[in-house]
Formats: sequence, structure tokens, C-alpha cells
Amino acid sequence: MRSRLILLLAALAAIGATVAVATRSHDARAAPRAATGEGITEDSLPAGFTATPAVVVNGKRYRFAAIPGHYWKVLNKRGYAIGLHFQTDKPFPWAKNIAKGKLLYMIYAIPGTCGDGNYAKAIKAPNATIQGRVPPGFDHWHAFQGGGSKVGTWYTHIPVRDFTFAGPAGNPFEGKKIFAGSPKFLPVCDIVK
Repeated sequence: MRSRLILLLAALAAIGATVAVATRSHDARAAPRAATGEGITEDSLPAGFTATPAVVVNGKRYRFAAIPGHYWKVLNKRGYAIGLHFQTDKPFPWAKNIAKGKLLYMIYAIPGTCGDGNYAKAIKAPNATIQGRVPPGFDHWHAFQGGGSKVGTWYTHIPVRDFTFAGPAGNPFEGKKIFAGSPKFLPVCDIVK
């Protein structure tokens, strides 16, 4: 199972690199549009991305949580997904000095659980994802609507540009420099009420 995930992530990275090279400007000084996410905005989503797609887990239908600036494309019936995380202004901006609607992160999502809601325990659990342990780089869990701490997805956020993190009041990343290509996000189990 883990080898399938590694192959999937490697294939997605290769596709992203190919798109970046294929869309590179002829001006060598110009940053490639695909590498900075400039070709994708909240107003021009790629086909198949929606805010709250449905998935079926153990015979029950769930929806991805409605998170401002987030859009998902479910890849298969097991619930693997890719996501796009855009800058918002409400309820708060995710980044300082980035315009609303600009792409900040690409997200990969693996179905899993946060156990009893304790992040420190869940991240180490042998059955936290449908593949087993949480893979390296996946550091944020989010419940599906109505999933409590038991049904949701583990995320890895890959920044597509450099920026300074803003986010909700009191978060530990406030003012932190985020660098394109360096996966890291808020290490929490975000449980939807």
C-alpha cells in the first residue's frame, strides 16, 4: 500500500514538473506560471474541482468540510483526493501580502482517522490511514462533515509560492516564512462539529 502511495506521489510530482517546463515562458528571467500557480486561480478552477465533494466510507456518504479557499478533486472511490488551497480574506487571510484568490498550496489527501482526536497519538497510530501509518509529510488531518474524529483525510500541503503565513489568530505559524515546495502545515486534527 505504501509503495502505491509513493508511486502516486512520484507520478503527480512528475506531472507537475512536466507542466511547469511545458508552460515556462521563453523569457528565462520570468518565473514559470505553473510553478507559481499563476495559471490557476479561485476564479478559474481546473475541471473536476469542487468545494465539498462527496465520498462514501463504510457505506455512509460524507462530504469534505467547507473550508474557505479549498477545492477538491476526488481521485477514486476510496477517497484519495487532490486539493487546491487559495488565499482568502474571510474569515482570515492565510498569507500576508498575497491577493485573494491566488493559489497557495497543492494538497494531497489520504483517507484516515484521527482516533480520539488526539493529534500526537493519531500521527503515530499504525492504522491512521487506509494504508496504515501516516506517511512522512502528511501533518494535518481534517474531518469530513459529520465524521467526528473518526472519518476524514490526512493532508500534505505543498506551497506553490513563497509567502509569510498569516492564518487564524493565535496559530503557531503566524509570521513564519513559507517556501515553495517545502511541505508543512498546521499539525492538528481539525474536527468539524
